[in-house]
Amino acid sequence: MKPLEGIKVVDLTHAFAGPQCSYQLGLLGADVIKIEPPGAGDQFRHFYPYVDDSKMCAQFMTVNAGKRSMTLNLKHPKGQEILRGMIGSADVLVQNFRVGTAARLGAGEEESLKLNPRLIYCSVSGFGQTGEQSQWPSYDSPIQAMSGLMNMTKGGAPDEPTGLAWVIVDTITGYVAHASVLAALQQRHLTGKGQVIDVSMLEATMSLLMSPACAYLNTGKLPLRESKRGGRDNVSAMLLRAGDGGYLWISASTERQFAALCDGLGAKELLDDPRFATHQARVPNVDELERRLEGFLATASAIEWESRLNKIGAPVGAVRTLPQAVENPLLHERGLFLQTSALGVKEPVNVMGTPYHFVEDTPGLERGAPALGQHTDEVLTELGYSKADIDAFRADGVL
Repeated sequence: MKPLEGIKVVDLTHAFAGPQCSYQLGLLGADVIKIEPPGAGDQFRHFYPYVDDSKMCAQFMTVNAGKRSMTLNLKHPKGQEILRGMIGSADVLVQNFRVGTAARLGAGEEESLKLNPRLIYCSVSGFGQTGEQSQWPSYDSPIQAMSGLMNMTKGGAPDEPTGLAWVIVDTITGYVAHASVLAALQQRHLTGKGQVIDVSMLEATMSLLMSPACAYLNTGKLPLRESKRGGRDNVSAMLLRAGDGGYLWISASTERQFAALCDGLGAKELLDDPRFATHQARVPNVDELERRLEGFLATASAIEWESRLNKIGAPVGAVRTLPQAVENPLLHERGLFLQTSALGVKEPVNVMGTPYHFVEDTPGLERGAPALGQHTDEVLTELGYSKADIDAFRADGVL
């Protein structure tokens, strides 16, 4: 039995951050019903090239596999009535409309909790549900900029900020939102009452900067920006080239680890050199240290050194390309990637499972990414509507 088996989620999300939340709940066994507008559905289906004949892109499948999809015109009074019926029997509602939109559609937090006092109502937005900034549009890269994340990531020029080239803000926001829903479900178990949750993308991103942000607030000191030497006063943390031209990140932060590094490289003489014998001595001689270490690293590839050095207690990591990273045998042995299917896709669809594993009933998927409206009739039938009702809804533009 999966942890959230029997939990029903009404998913009023689109794009990535909101769907990431409901996707994580689905991996844990919740029945997630994704409600999409008739016609095109979630715009994220069409954001990138389609996979085969599926009419959805791979990125959409990434955060929507395992869900059921139904179309519903929420601007139609009957569509709103159907939604209210779904809310009345749901455990969780997740929405990421612009602030105020859900209320205009009759699905705001107050209306929803009146219908169902046990409901967990989770809103995901850029800047929270209150204040002037709540009305601002919210996208991943601008929030990377506003959070300080871009400024802490070194670019080509010394003072040039650099954005991270994937939806890190959306991804962490979805994780934060799903964790908050899990906490609220446990609280409901104790109190019998529902909860309203307000998740902001900006605050979720700031949580990634917990260490430097709190260090600055407590000391007034700014951390060094990330660079090939780690953005810290640690000359034993550095990025060096190996014999195959690949990069190896070294984090020999203690004297024991530095000794293990030198031993593994066959460079014990560095420990006898007064310029490198202690951390304090290495600080003014770091350029020469890097040159000497790269001389020893030139005898093997970054991947080979990664294996050799970690085995003897020297923490290092070979810098991998994304293709190399996803082909890491360890990740496949541990089942991080799941294979599922989707209508119109010839080959199995790869999606990501949970980065944690249970001894029994490990989270996973029961179905693939849904075609638009694939489960509309099924969901409406479960709600008690007849085939004649459903046909009438279609004729009236409700579905």
